[in-house]
Order: sequence, then structure tokens, then C-alpha cells
Amino acid sequence: MTRKKVFYKTAITVIFLFLAVSSMAQDSYLKNRWNLKLSGAPQLTINNRRHNAFLMAEANYGFFNNIEVGLALGFENTRVARLKPNASNPPIMTDYFSEDYISPLYHLNLNYHLIPYVIKEKNPRFDLYISGRLGGAYINSNLTGQDVSWNYYLGGGFAWYITRHIGVHTEYGKQWLFKGKSYDMAGFRFGVAVKF
Repeated sequence: MTRKKVFYKTAITVIFLFLAVSSMAQDSYLKNRWNLKLSGAPQLTINNRRHNAFLMAEANYGFFNNIEVGLALGFENTRVARLKPNASNPPIMTDYFSEDYISPLYHLNLNYHLIPYVIKEKNPRFDLYISGRLGGAYINSNLTGQDVSWNYYLGGGFAWYITRHIGVHTEYGKQWLFKGKSYDMAGFRFGVAVKF
């Protein structure tokens, strides 16, 4: 084994030990608590594919030791492709142009937390979870032919609570459309988490 591999394995082990020990340093719980998150991502173009900028606020409530359910609202800066008539008579819709549009978003959330299975401590300072969302985006039907774009999301996230009630979180996941042109949009989101 090379020195570099030994170094990385040692560093990862130390980080996990640090997280496990420090997870016992905070009073927190999942059941019967509220968790508020503000998250978003900047607009990026990766491999010639645009990832839309968005901002979401969500409120989740813990019903069980490892399950919380909530609602998320926000908006996304999306790009809509529209048909443009050409100069023929009668006009034929063959040319496309794109237009930026601010689209309201709404989702129902279900977060399944894994930490209660790994750490038996009642008050972990960090959180690891699987997240599922069902929701949609409103786009004016004059732009797309339909008012609502229904979608679902599956991802995972990590939260680190710096103080007893305030932390930071990140999530990675993919989103798919229910009908129409299917797409799988993947991306990271980052933000602030508050629990009480």
C-alpha cells in the first residue's frame, strides 16, 4: 500500500472518529421536533448542461425516531424552449428560442434518517439521511403548453449542527419528470438548517 493510500485511510478514520465522539456533544432529537432548512444552488453549466439556480425553504416535523415529513416552497430560474413561427404562409412552427423564467416550486418531503441506526446516542450532532420529494413547478402554459411540471426526487444529505440549534447541510440527488419530456436532473444543494 502506498503512503498516499495510508494517509487517506488514516485521515478518513480520524474524521469518522471525530464525528462519532463529537456527535454526543449536543442535545438534539428527531421525534417531535421541527427542522427548518433554507437551501439553494447557483446556476452552473457542467458538460454543456445547464443546472438551474434555485432557492428553497422547507419545514419538516419528526414523527418517528428516524422519519420526518415536511413541505418545501421556493423558486427556480429555469430556461424554457419555445417554438417560433417562420416566414412561410401559413407559418410553420419549426424554429426554437429559449427564454429564462422564474418558476415557483413546491414539494412534499420525506426524510429517512440513518444516524439512529449507527449511533445509539439520543442526541447526535450530525445527521445523515435519505430524502424523497414529490412535487412540481408552475410554468405559464403559454410558454410550455402545460401549467404544472410534476416531478419526483431521490437523494441523500448530510447536516452538521455547529451549535445546539443551527447547522449547515448539503444534499445530492436526482429529479425526474412524471410525464412529458423526461429528464434526470442531478445536483448539489447547500444551505442552513435550524432545529427546535
